[in-house]
Amino acid sequence: MSFQDQPSLRRKLIQMVMLSVGLALALALAAFAVLEVRTYRTEARQELEVLTQVIGDCAAASVAAGTPEDATRLVSSLEAQKRVAEAVILDSAGRTIARFQRRDIPYQAEDGALTLTRNLMRDGKNLGAITLRMDTRELRTRMLWMLAAGLLLATAIAFATWSLAARLSRMVTEPITHLTETARRIATRQSVDRCVVRESKDEVGVLVDAFNAMLAQLWERQ
Repeated sequence: MSFQDQPSLRRKLIQMVMLSVGLALALALAAFAVLEVRTYRTEARQELEVLTQVIGDCAAASVAAGTPEDATRLVSSLEAQKRVAEAVILDSAGRTIARFQRRDIPYQAEDGALTLTRNLMRDGKNLGAITLRMDTRELRTRMLWMLAAGLLLATAIAFATWSLAARLSRMVTEPITHLTETARRIATRQSVDRCVVRESKDEVGVLVDAFNAMLAQLWERQ
């Protein structure tokens, strides 16, 4: 790559700023997504624990009384719990006493749904177990919405960052551009009758002072 084909200093500065902001934004979105997933799963598990305890205690009483139809009514009442996808009550021999499965939520063992099992205890005896499975499609929907919102936000931030970086980069590159033009004019015309105006007190200003001092020495030699 020749010198003319290399990106300008201004372009490099803009690219560095955009890369830094993009990386910071990506890390922030990733952290927010992880926090959202952990919060959702924690809340969902707490809800499952409450449901399994309440339904489990009632189911244990119905199993002990020999009225499995009561257990069927219990699990059917979970229809009002929109997050519950399936509930199964088993006796001590592992036979199914009652089952509830939401019709609009197909069962998939590998879908990452939360599952909680609790033994049915009555007077110190294990009468069976209850298992609740919570649907996590709500989480996936929330993550998709968050992804869409994140992309929109990232686009807006990227545009604002590019505009700001383009303006700020001129403050750095314009003095260097003037310095380059003066050096090229001196090399072309062999003339040192014009110095570069210092516009800042930073490192670029120090460079301009050094360049002007060099021009002064060349002028004295002429």
